[in-house]
Amino acid sequence: MPRRVASIAAIAIWIAAAAVAIALGCIRFTDAAFDGQPDLSGFFLPAARAILAGESPYTVPGYFYSPLVALLLVPFAEHSWVIEYWTALRVACGIAACVVTALAVTPRGAWFRSGLVATLALVTLLWSWPTTFDLWAGQIELIVLLAMAFAVYAKSRGSRFWSGVSLGMGAVLKTWPALFLLWLVRSGARRRAREWAGVGAAAVVALTLALATGGVTGVYDMAISPLRGGDQPLLAANSVWGISRILFSETPMAVPLVDSPVLRYTLGILLALWVIALGVVILVRPGEQAIALFNLAFVVILMLPVAHYFYVIYALPTLWWWAARAFDRPRAAIPWVVFGAMGIWWIVVFRFPPEGDGFMTTTWPSLLRIFTACLFAATISVVAAASARGAGHPSIAADPSPAPRDPASDSA
Repeated sequence: MPRRVASIAAIAIWIAAAAVAIALGCIRFTDAAFDGQPDLSGFFLPAARAILAGESPYTVPGYFYSPLVALLLVPFAEHSWVIEYWTALRVACGIAACVVTALAVTPRGAWFRSGLVATLALVTLLWSWPTTFDLWAGQIELIVLLAMAFAVYAKSRGSRFWSGVSLGMGAVLKTWPALFLLWLVRSGARRRAREWAGVGAAAVVALTLALATGGVTGVYDMAISPLRGGDQPLLAANSVWGISRILFSETPMAVPLVDSPVLRYTLGILLALWVIALGVVILVRPGEQAIALFNLAFVVILMLPVAHYFYVIYALPTLWWWAARAFDRPRAAIPWVVFGAMGIWWIVVFRFPPEGDGFMTTTWPSLLRIFTACLFAATISVVAAASARGAGHPSIAADPSPAPRDPASDSA
């Protein structure tokens, strides 16, 4: 492609990405910026106001996060437009996560391809029911997603310390993503001390904030509070434990297929073994660094005792990564096949919401559809990444530092 044409194409695709971001971002903001976001009004905002009053955020029942989430709201907690601020912040983080991830998973200087992936990412994230539900709830998945994006971006640029900081900050924001730190123990990862130092720096930030807002007891509450949210009377069944419970036991959320403790525990154990096997494959034959993290997020979600529908947002970058590989290798069949399979997963899970209200009630066929699609998508992505040539070899699975410039750059 001539350099001038390549430059024009790159500019055009990024203009298209900006248009998509503005259009869908405005729709998501308008749709969610109303006085009814339960996690904002029920937990986050009261915790922020507790800090303003000189109290610990953990005096608020149901606040299971580090003080950082409440502190993000403190400057605006007494303003009438705090809901608009919180909604706009999360939409902006989602848009930024798409762009940063696109830059991380494409060769440096390949502006057309990175713009193409960014456009795909923006459409698939912002035009989806999980994002809609997450924004309605007032939750923080899009902020944590941005932390994940910065982790893979920093890694792709050889900044191991900042990769660790970003990954650690995801855990600081919402405790259970600390399980994503398993990414640092995958086979082939080299010189991990800097990454663990970055994680340690994020932990110091969390401890400092807990001490500043709640004293010594604040540190204890920060460590213990996530355990209190381990059993929620909400629709949190998108995991091996949740789907077996919904299918084979009486719950207030859905009528079961049949009430059978034997079937419930048998299915739960079999599915858990399946997903654990995928986790082992990721650690032993991780594939390239970014897909290893995104696949790991997929597996963690499927194993969580409390896995809400909108947690699939963390697995969505698997689609973006396989798109980037398909665009990079247009003659290779496997990336296109996996990209197609992940696209079908997106349609099934992201474009068709669960039946019921999405938070408290559903039906078992609806939930089975979502869980089955997620399980097979995760399996396809993990197996394909592990099967790639050299997937378990340090030269492939480890981290190029810094990321090479694309010799066939799409820009001038």
